[in-house]
Amino acid sequence: MEYVVDACVRETEELFELAKSWFHQCRSNPFLALEIQRGYYFEIGVFDGNVMNIALDENAEETRIFVSEDNEGSVLLTLPQQHHWESDISVEKPPKWVRMAFNRFCGQGLVLHCLPYWDGKFSLSEVAAFLNRPVAEVAKDVLEADANRLDTGQQVLALSVDMTAENPAYWMVDIRGFLLGSLNTEYPREIYGGMVRR
Repeated sequence: MEYVVDACVRETEELFELAKSWFHQCRSNPFLALEIQRGYYFEIGVFDGNVMNIALDENAEETRIFVSEDNEGSVLLTLPQQHHWESDISVEKPPKWVRMAFNRFCGQGLVLHCLPYWDGKFSLSEVAAFLNRPVAEVAKDVLEADANRLDTGQQVLALSVDMTAENPAYWMVDIRGFLLGSLNTEYPREIYGGMVRR
């Protein structure tokens, strides 16, 4: 894909890298791809507090991506039609569960709620609700796993949790590492009243 960058506040290279990153997310996260396919502008916050609008140019017959920035630092990322994405890179069709969830849960502007689920990112409170356990108990397990330097499974579990938030309910869990660590620990862990052992 060719990028046409019109920078105003940021450096051209910085804007180019930002646009590349978000185009990658549009291709790789089917919730985001479906939202853009609807024809809506999609607004996101970028790292410096400004806003990026992502839109699809339904009339363009070219493969170029246009990145324009106003004098306040807001960015418009205009993508080519999606059939051009498929000609340049591999784009898989969304799984059936994604399309169902998108149609039922994602009204305009609500797709942000679903984006992390594709990447396997959950809050600790969501994990606790799934396990039917109090948040405090699951947080205690994570802290104990973090303190256990002799069990690789426990360390993987602990490293899958971003504990920067003050309230454990808002700790972010990468469920892939969390499950891998849970299932490969040397110590049994209670899940749903049963035991999962190594």
